[in-house]
Amino acid sequence: DYATALSVDYPEITFQKLDIFSTAFQNLEYDIVLSTLFLHHFKDEDIISLLKSLSSKATLGIVINDLHRSKIAYGLFKLLGLVISNEMVVQDGLTSILRAFKKSELENLSKVLNVKSKIYWKWAFRYQWLIQT
Repeated sequence: DYATALSVDYPEITFQKLDIFSTAFQNLEYDIVLSTLFLHHFKDEDIISLLKSLSSKATLGIVINDLHRSKIAYGLFKLLGLVISNEMVVQDGLTSILRAFKKSELENLSKVLNVKSKIYWKWAFRYQWLIQT
């Protein structure tokens, strides 16, 4: 609803809430896939399966924004956690950083997927991984 409200001036944009492993999702057609702070929640085999499917269907490519696993990022977030009153938010953030990616892991995934990709480090300990289809 929030995304739809923000896109009211762009009737060509639509949003759906679907399970990414469902048949309904598998039947979608799309040009570009955007994955933001999402992949680190999955095991490598699920990431590979999902990205194989997405890259075979996306006509232009996939844009992935996800976390960089780093001791510095972990320490800084732990420090930030001192001023966050919600313990669940702190624990989820720390767990996400531990499950995040190293650049070499994204490079290996690109090789396994046999895709043309570029990986850029971005501010706030994130990677932008661009996969061209």
